Amino acid sequence: MKTQNISELRKPGIQPCAVVANEEIAHNTWDLRLRPQTPFSFAPGQFVVLATTDSAKTKRAYSIAGTDGDTLHFVFKRVENGILTNHLARLKPGDEVRAQGPRGQFALQPTERPKLFMATGVGLAPFPMFLDTLLNDAPNVPVRLLFGVRYPEEIFWEERFCRLAALN
Repeated sequence: MKTQNISELRKPGIQPCAVVANEEIAHNTWDLRLRPQTPFSFAPGQFVVLATTDSAKTKRAYSIAGTDGDTLHFVFKRVENGILTNHLARLKPGDEVRAQGPRGQFALQPTERPKLFMATGVGLAPFPMFLDTLLNDAPNVPVRLLFGVRYPEEIFWEERFCRLAALN
């Protein structure tokens, strides 16, 4: 999969995705990796609508947190009594979910102005791709990321962001 400018993208239909990996990376926070049946292009900041294979009514939007070849990464918080998040947390490699996307217009603007990003909890998901893009395309642009959580056990990707901070 590759990233592209949002204006160049088309919206693929609903398609099955195989679960490649699914692990809890912080308290009630999961890293879900899916392989779509048909790879598609997207821009950092876009999201995909995930649904169970047994009901199109149970669906939610999740920001694409990254890629690894033809695998998409998503981060979600398991919510007590949450219909979809509890289902997603139980998925094992080889299981299947439905996906539709990419969607959304949340994207980096191509300017040389300093960037300030703010996120809480799993809202952090799209920011690693934003930071990677800025480090590659505009390495001299100052970037700051403010990240908040309610409790220390909810912190995730700390090492990843410390490595990125050292590069900026």
